[in-house]
Amino acid sequence: MNLRKTCFFFLLVILSSCEDNRQRTLHIFTWSEMLDTRLVHEFEKEFNCHVVIDLYDSNESMYAKVKLGNSSYDILFPSNYYLEIMSKQGMVKPLNFDLIPNHLYLDPHYFNSESDPYGIPFMLSYSGLGYRSDQVAPPPSSYNIFGSKEYIGRMTMLNDTREALGAALRTLGHSVNSTDKNAIESAADLVIKWKQNLAKFESEQYKNGLINSEFLICQSYSSDILQVQVEADLVKFSFPEEGAILSIDYITISEHSPEPELAHAFINYMIAPKAAALNIQRTHALTPIPSSYQLLPKHLRENPILFPSEDQLKAMEKIRDLGSDVRLYYDAWERVKGS
Repeated sequence: MNLRKTCFFFLLVILSSCEDNRQRTLHIFTWSEMLDTRLVHEFEKEFNCHVVIDLYDSNESMYAKVKLGNSSYDILFPSNYYLEIMSKQGMVKPLNFDLIPNHLYLDPHYFNSESDPYGIPFMLSYSGLGYRSDQVAPPPSSYNIFGSKEYIGRMTMLNDTREALGAALRTLGHSVNSTDKNAIESAADLVIKWKQNLAKFESEQYKNGLINSEFLICQSYSSDILQVQVEADLVKFSFPEEGAILSIDYITISEHSPEPELAHAFINYMIAPKAAALNIQRTHALTPIPSSYQLLPKHLRENPILFPSEDQLKAMEKIRDLGSDVRLYYDAWERVKGS
């Protein structure tokens, strides 16, 4: 038995021991629609524990609450650029990969334990354009659709600083990670122009809005649109010609986790191929574990939203931490929201 398997074996022994007959509690702070509750319940049974889940609707609100230091969360799900911030500030623990042997199933294109010591990529999604195909023709192919008066009051953009400004930056030919003040200010000007045609900036309720036709075109996450299509198959998703924005939500352990061993066990449990496949079916977002894909039903294995083309993948850009330069985005966003 090699060292990694030995370490994980002893972790299981420790966690499953009922010597003190104490039921442990694992506290999770996550996005909505992130975890298949069946898997959570199975984990509770296997490890004789109780899982408590609290939800947040933005990286900013999650960060602010954890930063206060008075939370008792074990597991967090920050987006990649917030994980970078939190690791630099000592808010998350380096992972012990000997206790997470299932990390070997991860796609090396998205994960390397040496370069990603603080988290494991858990959910891949892409922001693009969700729309009602029965009322929008031709299908929107560019973020510039938000400048169209034809759909005034029936469109939304994500209430997210980097996503909304990122769409404008791509439209203007810049990187979503630009630190050029003039480029960011120009992007803010463009979003302010688009804002005149929007119903609102919104990151959750747009899904219901597309279902009931309150909204016709929304800057959307691909996983959200796949969930919506279960109820409304006339809702479609378009990858904008400027390139979609790639979002990767990581699973990580809070620096102040009361139950770090149990947290490691939870991560390992959730990235087993069978569990990953079940969670993909629940969330409609990809966990980058290739061996789980063959376990998916055919309609998901062959879904062009869940599995974009090579050209679409090459055109995508991932939001990154910009250090102190992110203040340029916050200042620009304040100007957008106040306009």
